[in-house]
Amino acid sequence: MLHGCQKQMIHVRTTDNRFFEEAYLVLRPGAADGRPAADLVAEAQRLVKESLGRLYPSGTGRRRRFLLPYLGGFFSAAGIFALALVLSRLF
Repeated sequence: MLHGCQKQMIHVRTTDNRFFEEAYLVLRPGAADGRPAADLVAEAQRLVKESLGRLYPSGTGRRRRFLLPYLGGFFSAAGIFALALVLSRLF
């Protein structure tokens, strides 16, 4: 896919992801000047790990906030229905 690329790149191999095997990051011009390669690789690994966290959000907070009003309404209606049944048996 990257045939004839004339830029500096960092190749990150991720093994802890079920979809992605590798990541290629293209460095900005002059970004590698005077910086150790280990710092660039560490930053690339941090960036890949952070971006995968955004790709697969842990938790369903948005879904819970969306369903909460509906569940409250459902249980309120069920309670009113049960109360109506009990009162209809008493009178």
